[in-house]
Amino acid sequence: MRAELGRRVHVACLCAAWCQVCAGYEGVLAEARQSGWSIRSIDIEDESELIADWEITQFPTLLVFDAERIYFAGPLRPDASTLLRVLADCERRASDQAAASEAPQATLGLARRLLTSEQ
Repeated sequence: MRAELGRRVHVACLCAAWCQVCAGYEGVLAEARQSGWSIRSIDIEDESELIADWEITQFPTLLVFDAERIYFAGPLRPDASTLLRVLADCERRASDQAAASEAPQATLGLARRLLTSEQ
């Protein structure tokens, strides 16, 4: 979460412990964290109550959101430059207060549960 934003942007990486791609993604997330992003890794089985009705079909799935908008929701290939480009775009849209993608109700519900669980 980048402090310079007027709104707080949250990043969640939804993974599974058994997923080899997710295990390999930790180094990519570490690089993004070194760039100033706070990224919460969520094991969908250990924290299944948070995921509830949001169906994840590909791993890892990234969710970038704030209290009002979803900026990105979907699978992302495990590549640091791709992740940092996506996060930079989300940051730009959040700071410009640009319209975010229309998000399904289940995605908005997940974002709200994640916000509540951080406090």
